[in-house]
Amino acid sequence: KWYEKYVLRLLANGARVPKKIAIIMDGNRRYAEQKLHAEKQEGHKHGLQKLIDTMEWCLELGLKEVAVFALAINNLQRPQKELDVLYDLIKTSFERFSKERDFFEQNDIRVNV
Repeated sequence: KWYEKYVLRLLANGARVPKKIAIIMDGNRRYAEQKLHAEKQEGHKHGLQKLIDTMEWCLELGLKEVAVFALAINNLQRPQKELDVLYDLIKTSFERFSKERDFFEQNDIRVNV
């Protein structure tokens, strides 16, 4: 992917990895509609996978702290069906995290909600 090559090139040229970053998950619905030509929930699923990929890159790069803003208060005004999909993705993610406890402990990863 172009962005992976870009980051690797930056690092090869002496760029420093920041200690902390923040990720604001935004645009997954638009992405589903405009790029995937799919239902909004597919955009949310795709966004979750991108977040997982990004977290893996952060771990590989040695970032110490990552904050993720996944659901804003104004998102709670969305249709219940869409909220149910989001809540299910969040629940499934935390269930997955709980099963990977050894990985989290070995890499000194903490999840705060």
